[in-house]
Amino acid sequence: MAKILLLNGKWKFKWFKPGEYLRISPKPYEESYDDYSWLDCRVPGDVHTYLLEHRLIEDPFLREMLRNVGGLKKLTGGLGKNSMFPKS
Repeated sequence: MAKILLLNGKWKFKWFKPGEYLRISPKPYEESYDDYSWLDCRVPGDVHTYLLEHRLIEDPFLREMLRNVGGLKKLTGGLGKNSMFPKS
């Protein structure tokens, strides 16, 4: 019988500088490695989201958005979703 391993959920993340990973010992895949300095993250996700969430990089869109926020005040919007519910 085939087993299913779900990979979504809580993970840990660490940003390595170029070449840094090659110099660390023990390696992250070794049992004696301590991941205390790693940051929490969610899968699915991507490295840019993790860096933004932990404020390790600047949001590239925030500056532009703040510059244009005056125009946003004049807009009206909404959200919608089609849903089907049973009659009973």
